[in-house]
Amino acid sequence: MTALSGSGRSVRLAVSRWSRESLVLILSPSLADREVILASERLLAGQQEAGPTDAVGPVTWADSEREEHNHGIRLKIQHPKAIQQVMWHAKGDYLASVMPDHSSHQQVFIHQLSRRRSQNPFRRNKGLVQCVSFHPIRPYFFVATQRSIRIYNLVKQEMTKKLQANSKWISSMAVHPGGDHVICASYDCRLSWFDLDLSTKPYKMLRHHKKAVRGVAYHKLYPLFASASDDGSVIVCHGTVYNEENVWKLCEFIKKEGSAPLGEIFVLFISNDNRMIPLWKQKSAHGDQPMIWDYHVVLLHVCGESEPVVYDLDSVMPFPCSLELYAQHALRTDHSIKPVYHRKLRVVPADCFLLNFASDRSHMKNADGSWKMPPPSYPPISTADSHMNLDDFISMEPAVGWGNVFTLDHFLQRFVKDSSLR
Repeated sequence: MTALSGSGRSVRLAVSRWSRESLVLILSPSLADREVILASERLLAGQQEAGPTDAVGPVTWADSEREEHNHGIRLKIQHPKAIQQVMWHAKGDYLASVMPDHSSHQQVFIHQLSRRRSQNPFRRNKGLVQCVSFHPIRPYFFVATQRSIRIYNLVKQEMTKKLQANSKWISSMAVHPGGDHVICASYDCRLSWFDLDLSTKPYKMLRHHKKAVRGVAYHKLYPLFASASDDGSVIVCHGTVYNEENVWKLCEFIKKEGSAPLGEIFVLFISNDNRMIPLWKQKSAHGDQPMIWDYHVVLLHVCGESEPVVYDLDSVMPFPCSLELYAQHALRTDHSIKPVYHRKLRVVPADCFLLNFASDRSHMKNADGSWKMPPPSYPPISTADSHMNLDDFISMEPAVGWGNVFTLDHFLQRFVKDSSLR
């Protein structure tokens, strides 16, 4: 079994299967450019940490022998039992290993390459561990047992959430590259999809397979996830969220709870005549590359003399985020991009949006009428006058739809105080 580090370093991990299944081998295959290879070698040449306070006796580190070194092997990590899974942290310095055992609390170890240190994060047995995963952005650690997924804060060293899978036996799980969604598969043919911002219960339960589902995975760039089953099939699902409906629900929540005067809340539709707009710091993007949307919807809160804030459910930036910071890092400027990508924004008061917006979700269906992704459980949003007027909100023609249309420069001049961002 092999797993490539997600840090961009040329470091590859393998679990030996031929004789000693309790041995983890760290390899440097030298497949990148010279600078990356040298950085990998420096990382792997680190020394064993001297302090014994956090050391775990059952796990030992060792350098490779000469012949092993010639085959790319750099480090060997010996475990007390057979290893079922290994998982990298996104930054590449940490990895976790899983050794399921009903009778032991030593089922999971977290290893740090730069210090050659291993830790057992759990002192008590919480059930038979099936698999683990790191959060791609925050210091959270996901541990799946047979029926649930526990989420731990590694900094605070406490459990923050427990997800109930509603299945008999979890087989695998995957965390979305943005960190806000989790899917887990089970041997009883189910796929549980969690939205971590909504509930500890599945957002959707999918039953596409006839036999046990062995593996699940998210695509790193596109809104896709896949599941593989003992029935011999691999199913790829389109997993886009209903962005405009999420913002509508957020406006509805603010109105219901009275958490802010509705007159201070605005909905921003970001698009252009070509329906190709770049936004940075998006969960579905790769690194610092922009995500190209046909349109995007966020919520804006403008409160008197205070700095306006943005609520973007698809951003890796703070939630909420000051408009000044959002403009600097997510919107950036149109001056350095091609005119075909220049952004416009339709600013719609929240009360107007709640009163007039309607969507029959037809834009989320394939040509044959099937759903590109499972729709939300609540009915489509409609008004007495319309069942579908989404295009009127996406359109950047001032004479169409509701609210006011701004170029990006004019929007920043209107709402952002820092003149350097305009």
